[in-house]
Amino acid sequence: MEVMLTRIFLIGLVIVALSTFSFAGSCALDSFTKSCNDCSFDESGKMDKECYEAIQEAGTGCIATTYPMMSIKYAFGSCPHMDECVSRLSTCKELFKTGSDARDCNNAEMIECFKTADRCAEASNRVCVEGKTEKDAGFNNVSAGGTVPDKPAVNETKPPSKQEREAPLWDFVCGEAFILVGLLMIAIFIKNE
Repeated sequence: MEVMLTRIFLIGLVIVALSTFSFAGSCALDSFTKSCNDCSFDESGKMDKECYEAIQEAGTGCIATTYPMMSIKYAFGSCPHMDECVSRLSTCKELFKTGSDARDCNNAEMIECFKTADRCAEASNRVCVEGKTEKDAGFNNVSAGGTVPDKPAVNETKPPSKQEREAPLWDFVCGEAFILVGLLMIAIFIKNE
């Protein structure tokens, strides 16, 4: 029972975090934008905590409504991809935060963090609920906060074998020679007319 309550609490936190995303329902980005527009800031640019938390709770409901099956599965511990989305958002926010909530509201990189988190949650839903692979769902794509591979995958190619390099005479007779003879005959025919 305690584990389930912990999961329900965690899904609440996840949804709060994801409420700043902008995917299908754009719950996260909408929540982030609303908190930036509706909450007050102190002289150091810190957002009013109570206002922020209230808006985040509404964002949690938005996520649960947009992705109900994923939310339920996550609450029962069968959708670890949401944990990854929360981690990606947290990492992105840490990377681009300015130290002032007021400035962060207009920080293009911070806004992109929430858009990316929305795409991550949407991809997570595709994996957890629709049964798609991470690749097919786009879960590991950079646009969903996935990592860029160190080196691009390169298809191995091998040089042609000696047999492939040396085309048989028959290929020449039926290929290039046939075309050249045909063009020569047409030229002779046109010249004689």
